[in-house]
Amino acid sequence: MAKASATFIEWLYRPYIDLGELQSTGNPQTHSLMVAAKDLQSETVSNTRVHGMSPPSLRRAILKSLGKPEYFPNDRGDLRADLQTDTWKALVRFLDQYNRLSHIQRMKALWLLHKMSLHELILRFETKPADRSSLSGVPEHDHAHEMDRTYMRGLANVAILLDGGAADLSDLEVVDRAAAPGSWAHIEATYALAQVSLKERGDSTRAKRALATHRASIERSGAQGHERNKLLSRFHRVFAFVPQLEGDHVEMTRQMDMAQEFCNRMGKKEDNDYAEWNMLWYGVMESRVKEFLLRGDLSKALFYAEGLVQHAPSDPRARMELGQVLIERNDLPGAVDAYRCACLLGPQVRSIGEYMIGQCLEQMDRPVEARDAYMRSIDSDPLAISSVERLASLVDIEPGEKLKVWARSRLADLDASKDIDDGSHELQQYQLYNGQLGRAEPVVAIGGV
Repeated sequence: MAKASATFIEWLYRPYIDLGELQSTGNPQTHSLMVAAKDLQSETVSNTRVHGMSPPSLRRAILKSLGKPEYFPNDRGDLRADLQTDTWKALVRFLDQYNRLSHIQRMKALWLLHKMSLHELILRFETKPADRSSLSGVPEHDHAHEMDRTYMRGLANVAILLDGGAADLSDLEVVDRAAAPGSWAHIEATYALAQVSLKERGDSTRAKRALATHRASIERSGAQGHERNKLLSRFHRVFAFVPQLEGDHVEMTRQMDMAQEFCNRMGKKEDNDYAEWNMLWYGVMESRVKEFLLRGDLSKALFYAEGLVQHAPSDPRARMELGQVLIERNDLPGAVDAYRCACLLGPQVRSIGEYMIGQCLEQMDRPVEARDAYMRSIDSDPLAISSVERLASLVDIEPGEKLKVWARSRLADLDASKDIDDGSHELQQYQLYNGQLGRAEPVVAIGGV
């Protein structure tokens, strides 16, 4: 009998820690990680790379909450020998001989690093060619392989961007220009460029160009059946950003209806097909929650939020979505319960989740409990400036003067810092709508990664 995990979080997220066996269901992202881990050791050539991305901070938050710094890999992707599972050992063998691997083996290793949120390792192993012009003289299949791996560099940089890193899109732009339309790399790079243009820059003009190129690339691919339905569902989901930014909510909903319909047509019988549908269906429902909040249709927003929780009961982001909808419906006790459950399910959302709990409790005239929530938010992330600001305002709550003095001095330190990233940054246009507590917390949105 396998040894039980010491903590609930370790049980939920074991694959992220050491590529150990998944012990809990109900989180499409973790499921997709296990698909990549299984593929690494398979002798077959698999084209299944389940969509969905988590920033580097996800794995860091898990390890921090467990007090396990020894599970951070070194520059070679290695762990201490006594910490390595069989799958981790296989990954290390791949990385040790990375430059001698076949293209398929390299891609398996890179995709597993991507799903583990080890994006920095991708950039260390897949280095950028010194001279891109040299690619023009290589054989066609080698050129295609180079484009695949260049896209992986670009994808790693997009993931790092989610944690506030610099927006380096140069690799994606190279693939957009140089890869063959219809190839996997070209389809994925043009999709990513459209996403970044819309979500990070609010640039609908640039996004429209990327989306036109992306749609043409889908058609050139000749994809049929499950694969075509997947690609078109993703296309319409990200395209829904454009009318949203332009204020055309009717067209936004029409695009999301098509995204949902194509997702419904995807295959679910084969394991890999199911994993892809599982991840994409989560994304569609997540987007529809934001869509109907934006449109002020709280009944439909609640319908999709509850469906999201039912679909992914182990994913804390689903509970965060439900909490926001319940706030908009003025069900503050229900929202507190949802946020508390989110904090239980994932250390990566605790700082924001506890902040939102504090906001709700303040509105419910329970300032002492709100104080405790803000303190838990700061314990989870010492850079949680929004929670410190709220603590500084609770001047009549014990320990009164001591709390006020500390909070105000801490605010001065944070205001002077250039390294604050607690989720309180200025919202992009697609994230804005009038909420009961002034604004929605920026965790997920239409067309999320």
